[in-house]
Amino acid sequence: MNEWVVLLPTTYGMQERDEKIRTYLIGNIARACTIFNVNRIIIYRDPSDESSDFAGKFIRDVLEYANTTPYLRKYFPKKDTLKYAGVLPPLRAAHHPDINESIEYRYGYVKKITKDGSLVDVGLEQLLFCPKKLTRKILIFKIRDKKCFPVSKSDVPYFFGYDVQLAGKGLKKIIEELKKENYLLLGTSKYGEHLNKVYWEILNEIKNIKKVAIAFGSYSKGFYDWFSKREIQNMFDFMINAVPNQGSKTIRTEEALFIILGILNVLVHNLTAKSIEHAIKRGTRSLRKI
Repeated sequence: MNEWVVLLPTTYGMQERDEKIRTYLIGNIARACTIFNVNRIIIYRDPSDESSDFAGKFIRDVLEYANTTPYLRKYFPKKDTLKYAGVLPPLRAAHHPDINESIEYRYGYVKKITKDGSLVDVGLEQLLFCPKKLTRKILIFKIRDKKCFPVSKSDVPYFFGYDVQLAGKGLKKIIEELKKENYLLLGTSKYGEHLNKVYWEILNEIKNIKKVAIAFGSYSKGFYDWFSKREIQNMFDFMINAVPNQGSKTIRTEEALFIILGILNVLVHNLTAKSIEHAIKRGTRSLRKI
């Protein structure tokens, strides 16, 4: 299973003054990341707007709320940033089950501590008993014999929601950290190489690394406005343009996210290692060779 990370600037959605519209746009990010099994969303500080910390908190709060299982949202702290949470599209994911739906794993809130363990709200008609004394918070539980047992997300054998990280630092620093964790770094720009020229190489890297981070610029400025070409070459393994010959002058971040993740999803899940290696032999070039 591949691990996917998406990097967004703190200014995402700031072009919209209406918080309701901004909330809806962030909801589209949540939908895209859920549809394509993104594991983590990192919000980096926009270098052209150092005062955008509140905007970053807005994005984080909305993304976390959208990802929260509906039956547990009553335990979510009330915040001004969630004033228009009602416009968020439903995710309809495995970690958002219907009431009384029979599934093995559920998010649950530890509602009460007893002398023998804990009582947990997992979205069923009754609280389930856990034979462990736990802290009052939301955890993932495995349901068995009308009892529940805490597990980590890595124990769940399928996608079970994304994590959100408000980094509080710039993109360069985050990329340095991701490189130490052996991530393949993809940048997105209309000035990047056409994806159809380099996707075989990207797939070959994904096959070997299996950890991919995809970074997006802001609505007003991109990576070539913030960094020199040399800096971009050092930061990213590939700088890609997923929509060559685009009909619109601009492509919104949420649109680009659906496009890029959709293309990579099809390629990764439908191409064999043998076909990738065969294509590599035909010769393509990467950003590192420019």
